[in-house]
Amino acid sequence: NDFVTIVFNESGHNYKFDTIPSHFNYINIVISPHSQRHLSQPLNSPTNNTYTFYKVTMQRRTDMPEIGPITEFKMISASALSAFVLAIALHANIFSQVFLQSGGSKKVEYVTNWRDRLRQIKRLKERFKSTNNSNTNSGNV
Repeated sequence: NDFVTIVFNESGHNYKFDTIPSHFNYINIVISPHSQRHLSQPLNSPTNNTYTFYKVTMQRRTDMPEIGPITEFKMISASALSAFVLAIALHANIFSQVFLQSGGSKKVEYVTNWRDRLRQIKRLKERFKSTNNSNTNSGNV
């Protein structure tokens, strides 16, 4: 998506929000390796990663409020990382769309694509009914 950038940061340094400049850069989800695998853990284990825990942080534009469960960093296991990041990215994307549409004012209703389609279908239905009624009244059916 355009509003959320997922960054895997192995540099060991803090990731700067504007590293990848964009007009649509609203939220960065930054994943950094944290805990290495113990030597006692077998190489053929289900989590055959060098790192077993990752630090996940969310960076947002300065004019956006804090959102979601990672206002503070979270430590996530390798096995749960992809599902966690996917869920956070989806929620952050929806929040960014709402924020963009409302201008951050919270006063404008956010209309999803599904709701907008339903409104259009209802308008078409009403137009069809009125056209059909006028044709019936004029005897042109």
